[in-house]
Amino acid sequence: MVILAKTCGLQTIDAAQCAIDNGADLLGAIFVPGRSRTVHHQVAKDISQRCHDARLVKNPDFNKTEFFQSVLSGDVASSGAEYFTKVQEQLANNGPFLVGVFQNQSIPEIVDAVNATNLDIVQLHGSENKLEYVKELKKLGIPVISRYLVQDLQDSEKLTNEICVNGQHLLVLLDSAVGGEGTTLDWESIDKINANGTIKFMLAGGLAPDNVALAKRVNGVIGVDVSSGIETAKRKDNVKIEQFIRQVRE
Repeated sequence: MVILAKTCGLQTIDAAQCAIDNGADLLGAIFVPGRSRTVHHQVAKDISQRCHDARLVKNPDFNKTEFFQSVLSGDVASSGAEYFTKVQEQLANNGPFLVGVFQNQSIPEIVDAVNATNLDIVQLHGSENKLEYVKELKKLGIPVISRYLVQDLQDSEKLTNEICVNGQHLLVLLDSAVGGEGTTLDWESIDKINANGTIKFMLAGGLAPDNVALAKRVNGVIGVDVSSGIETAKRKDNVKIEQFIRQVRE
């Protein structure tokens, strides 16, 4: 099973190309106004084109629209856990994809950014009504990665009716409320909550080349997401990007 590798907070073509060249499955760009890692739209558009070109090299017959329609139909699986595992496999086989990260922004604002920069996937990282946003964006063929907190996993109603719903979120991401702070989540608590491994998710929060091998062992992890852990002096470091992805693959 291939663990998905996501490099987030990319702001330059150089760092994005390094991630692509080293086999990242997902590249993340921040679209939240006023953040230190917020990307310029033209840079995001250029990164999107490079992801597109890399996918064509991997599979010349790949059709992104048909791919996401098929995955988001939910027909690929009968349960949430099986669904997210199938999505994981499909993304690994057909990437890389560019993910635009938004936080408490309106749906029209998100759609405008998708259209302006050719984003492949939207990530919701705020306190938005996730299912409402997912429903509206899904109508437009826009797949969504939804961020949840560790404590959300202990809410049985939210877990059953929102987080582990087959065919809604493209993926679920566990991170802190803000993200990009370099703070590691409580892996021990996650292990206990998800002892049977029925919740499948991407893990973020304080990951780096020197700890991602351990992060992959947390119960339910199907992907890892890094930002500050591949930076030196708050700038993306190509050596660390290469090291991180290599550790994920090993």
